[in-house]
Amino acid sequence: MDLERVQPGQKFRPAARDWNTFIDAAKFFKRNRFAAGVGALPAPQRDGGILYVRNDSGAARDRFDVLGISGVLFDADANQAGFDNQPALKGITPAIADHEGQFVVLLAPAAEDAIVPCLLDGWTRARVNIQTAGDGFAEVTDGDASQLTSNPAGSARILFAPDGTGTQECLVRLADPADNLIGKADSEIAARSGTTPGSGTVSLWTLDPESGTPLSDSGVDVVAYNLATDAVGTDFIQLKRVGRFYWVDWEQC
Repeated sequence: MDLERVQPGQKFRPAARDWNTFIDAAKFFKRNRFAAGVGALPAPQRDGGILYVRNDSGAARDRFDVLGISGVLFDADANQAGFDNQPALKGITPAIADHEGQFVVLLAPAAEDAIVPCLLDGWTRARVNIQTAGDGFAEVTDGDASQLTSNPAGSARILFAPDGTGTQECLVRLADPADNLIGKADSEIAARSGTTPGSGTVSLWTLDPESGTPLSDSGVDVVAYNLATDAVGTDFIQLKRVGRFYWVDWEQC
């Protein structure tokens, strides 16, 4: 977006997108003008992984609901000082394909289009749909902003969960994903060819949280990439998570 000053008497017909971005930035600045400096968050919030997020999910949201990150509310062209010191995001109803590890938990209720503080990184209370008692991680729920869902490959670590399954009030730590996983390839994963890794579907297996045995299929599948020069068979393998990708750990378990 290219914003330029208008001279007196000059016709002024801004594009709807530009004008709406300007209004969003003005409202955001007015709402947060109490902060130290121009558009700066207080240091404890900024250091604590808290950002402001506009609720673009199309409905009012409760405290501790979950929104997937869909972009920034305003960029440097629209508001350089705000972008430098107090960036804000847009949040929508999460989709697992787009928002794995890319989500926030609301720290205040939010009407539709309201801007509220949200947690991006750190610990918080959250509602989690526990699939199996003892699950240690959670991820966004596809098409559901009200709760996370436990997942052995989740990007949020479950610090505390009550006994039982179903929707539970939990303590979680966001941006603390599972990184070492046990899987079993559905079929042979091809070897790397030059700079192109082989890839295939791997089912994730977990241990009983009480006894540590036996292994059981979690029901969660991921796409795993193989950088080795040898193909990977259908025996148990170790996976490492790097960002949003899963890599075969070279040697079979």
